[in-house]
Amino acid sequence: MPKNIRVKIIQVIIISVTIIAINSVSSTIRSDIYKKEGKESLRKNFPYLAVDKFSKALKLNSSDGEARGYLGIAYTSLAERNRDREFLKKAVYEIKNATKTYDDPFINHNLAIAYESSGDIDSAIQETVKSYNQIPSGQTKDKLITLYRIKGDTLLAQNKKDEAINFYKKVVELKWTNVTKEDIQGYEFLKNLMPDKFMIRYCLAKLYMEQNLWDKAIVELEYIKKIGIFNEDIIGRLLSAYYNIGIKYMNEKKFKEAEGYLTYILNLDNMNRFGHTINSIYNLSSIYEQSSNIDKALGVLLKLEDFDTQKGQGYLQIGHLFNRKSNPQKAIEYFEKYLPYRHISDVNIFSTLGSLYEQAGNIDKAVETLLKLEDFDTQKGQGYLQIGHLFNRKSNPQKAIEYFEKYLPYRH
Repeated sequence: MPKNIRVKIIQVIIISVTIIAINSVSSTIRSDIYKKEGKESLRKNFPYLAVDKFSKALKLNSSDGEARGYLGIAYTSLAERNRDREFLKKAVYEIKNATKTYDDPFINHNLAIAYESSGDIDSAIQETVKSYNQIPSGQTKDKLITLYRIKGDTLLAQNKKDEAINFYKKVVELKWTNVTKEDIQGYEFLKNLMPDKFMIRYCLAKLYMEQNLWDKAIVELEYIKKIGIFNEDIIGRLLSAYYNIGIKYMNEKKFKEAEGYLTYILNLDNMNRFGHTINSIYNLSSIYEQSSNIDKALGVLLKLEDFDTQKGQGYLQIGHLFNRKSNPQKAIEYFEKYLPYRHISDVNIFSTLGSLYEQAGNIDKAVETLLKLEDFDTQKGQGYLQIGHLFNRKSNPQKAIEYFEKYLPYRH
């Protein structure tokens, strides 16, 4: 073959290949444009237009799994909009074929949606599992929870209780502690099916506490305790429930019920590890005082002395109690015990003690106590003023004048 002919043949081949390549690149570019326009149409909720764009992309490249998957998604939108099962069949067909060549969790997720809409829950579960935890915002997790619940309900309606329970267990495991008040009814239903399931009881207790349903929370927490789970979290929640229901009963003047729950706290946590013991002591003392059981009030208030942070507070509260009960001698006894633990800011105790010594007829001790006020810069003159009033009440004008004169340099 002459050389010039061979050259021409080669040139024709090169030109043909180039044209094919250019057409191929052009087709790819046009296909990408159609896909981009299709996705934009889906985003704007124009599913008919999206179907058109993705179909055009597939005409240019029938093996484009992404375009086929999104075509199926567009059909799903049309099925939902028109309640048309034919669109749904097309959606399942297109997305299912797309997954053979295109691996994308989002496509699997939408295939699951299509299966669910068509009533094929088993297939929906299978596809959702494939995309589990790969779709943003936990969509697959929420979808899987919904599907497991539907499957459980279906099996239960068919009297397949054991099989249903297996799916309900998966619901509980997936939700873990991420429950809301809308879950209360569902979890109460699940509790009847699985009374010994810890997580159901725990979530119910958590939900009841969030809704201030303390009596119901206690039922669940005490059951958990009964089955042998009594860790720090359960103890803390139980004590919190005891405390809140105790306060509720106390406010309702149901002192016997309130005493029972607040006493439970003292028995379970005598070290105040969970922050309710000290408040329970104060509230129990109030209950006993209102019930005129002074001995019990004293006994419980003295428990405050067992806590380093409360040293002296038991004596102080008992002193106030006896002061309210018009028993100056006993009030003095406990206020004096309190003095070594007195907070530096508590200067009023000297005025209170001075008044009590006056009531008890011990004027010298009253004067001695009131003079301690002069040791505080913020109280300068106040001791003299109160002693002056004391002697005035005792009809001793000379002494009253003496102390009032001492007060004058500090007069406001």
